[in-house]
This record gives sequence, C-alpha cells and structure tokens, in this order.
Amino acid sequence: LSLHDALPIFSLDMDEGVLVLTMSERVRGNGSLDVEALTLRSYGFSGNSTNDVLDRELREDFALTANSEAISMDGATHIINLGARDVEALERKRHLAVSAGTTFLTVSANGGPTLSTNTDVDSVGAPLDVVPIENVSSVPVTTFVGDTTRPSLTTYELDRDAGTLTLNFSETVDAASFNVSQIVLQDLQTAEISHALGDHSTAATVEPGATDDWAVRVTFSKNDYQEAAALRVGDWLTLTEEAAEDTAHPANKLVAIADGAAQAIGRLIPDTTAPVLEAFAIDLDGGLLTLNFSEPVDPSNFNATEIVLSSTEYWSWDNKSAGTSYKLT
Repeated sequence: LSLHDALPIFSLDMDEGVLVLTMSERVRGNGSLDVEALTLRSYGFSGNSTNDVLDRELREDFALTANSEAISMDGATHIINLGARDVEALERKRHLAVSAGTTFLTVSANGGPTLSTNTDVDSVGAPLDVVPIENVSSVPVTTFVGDTTRPSLTTYELDRDAGTLTLNFSETVDAASFNVSQIVLQDLQTAEISHALGDHSTAATVEPGATDDWAVRVTFSKNDYQEAAALRVGDWLTLTEEAAEDTAHPANKLVAIADGAAQAIGRLIPDTTAPVLEAFAIDLDGGLLTLNFSEPVDPSNFNATEIVLSSTEYWSWDNKSAGTSYKLT
C-alpha cells in the first residue's frame, strides 16, 4: 500500500496550513492516521546521485508533530491541518517548503511510526501498513501554495521599568528585516503627542538564539527611553508596513497600523525604579543650579528645599559636621 500508485501524491498549502495526501486505496483516517510518520524535506535525493545538487547547508527537514491533526475519515484522500507550532517551525526553515522545488515528503521507516493501514482487511486477511517512503525515493509535491498572508501585530507590551517594547505577531517574522524606526508610540488612538523610535534602539527575538520568531523585543536607546517617559506615550502604537517582513519567499510585508486606528497596549509594566542624580552644574554668576537625572522627572513635583549644597563629599544628614553646607529654601 503506497502513496506512489495514485496522483496527485500530496499537496501543501502554506497559506492555509493544510497538507493533503492521496493514497492508492482507502486507509484509516482521523485518529488512526499518525501524522508523526510524515517528514517534509527540502531535497528529493540523498547520497551521491547526480541529481543531488542541493548544497548540504541548504538541506532542511521537519517531521510533523502531534500538534498537527488528520481531520478526514477513512478514505483515499486525507486532509491534515498543520498545527500552529508546526507551521511556525516550518516558517523558520528558510529552505524548506518555500516553493515546489523545496517540498518533498517521506513516510517513516526502520521502526518509525506507521502512517496508517488499509480499510479492506477482509480481502487481504490482515491490515496492511502504508509502505514507507525513504529519502532516496521521497515524493515531490504536486501542488504547492506559498504563504501570501501578511503578518500583523496582535498585541504589544511596554515595560517602562526596563525600557523595552515587546511585539507579538500573527506569524513568524524575519528579525533581520525588523526596522525599529517605523514604530511610533502615541498618547491616544489619534495622536496628540507621539514619539517615533530612533535607529539607536535595537530589536531582537524574544527566544534566545532564534533567527526568527513570533515575538520581537525592542530595547530603547537612552534617548527613546527618556522621550517616551517625558512625553508619557506608549498607550497606543502605530507602525508602517516597512517595520518587518515574514519568512516567506517572496516575503510578505507587515500589515500597517495607521494613526487614527492605532493599536491599544496589551500590557503595561510600570516604572518602579527611582531616578538617580547623575551630575549637576552650578552657575553662581547666573544663579542657576542644573541637575541631570538618570530618567525624566516630573517638574511639578520637584521640591528644591530638599537640596543641600556642601563643601565636601563627606557631608550627609548623619554627618553634618563634615564641612559646611547650605540647604536651599
């Protein structure tokens, strides 16, 4: 019992996340069809075949997991819905299932899971397993539909304490394509106050070591951190389609979010770190004292009477005799 005796052999729709198998006869479906017996490969040959021209570093494969599910009943044609985690894993592989020429199928052998058995047990006297298809005879896809769905921002988290912005997308995006300067933080859905992030803020995948991910974390530059805090923006966000792309070939640009239809924040982590005085300058001629803090402070709550000028660095409230001092009034 084999996939080879009937056409089409298999089709893959990466847009819908659906794989369809056509067998030479009726086999058990639904709970009896083990999707973990199926492996998608980017190459059709193995060993030293003259047709084996794909560079070794471009060879990729992925065995379906229990996250995917066969939804069809007994029959010759079987529909497999690829689970979200399996789709994500496939999308992270840059050379697998990106075209008809990079999509091949094998069925496990050598003690691996059995795909299924035939339904016509009476005529043969016992169930027959689907014949394994190994690397050397892997089946090429007959119908391939690439990913044409544009990724979109689903939610975002602003951590005012750490100075980070975490964006979650509807699918895996190419981290290398991420352009921080296309993101704008706003005060309202239709902005009255806004701040566009600068090039010095950096983006990386949330998952350590991942090249691509569903989530990207932006770490603010000092300027972006201070501007966002001073302007009190970030409850709403807009971005352009140039902010990111997915990993499809050709890549699909991000769905833009425009001012007037800005996206509301999903989670806000408040700033719980106290500001620190980093430096000060005194101009006795002009009568000015300039204080530089580690982050923006609220001038309406500033209490100058808590400032003490001292003649030595050793003066403190507990050691007032160390030098002379003057408390502002």
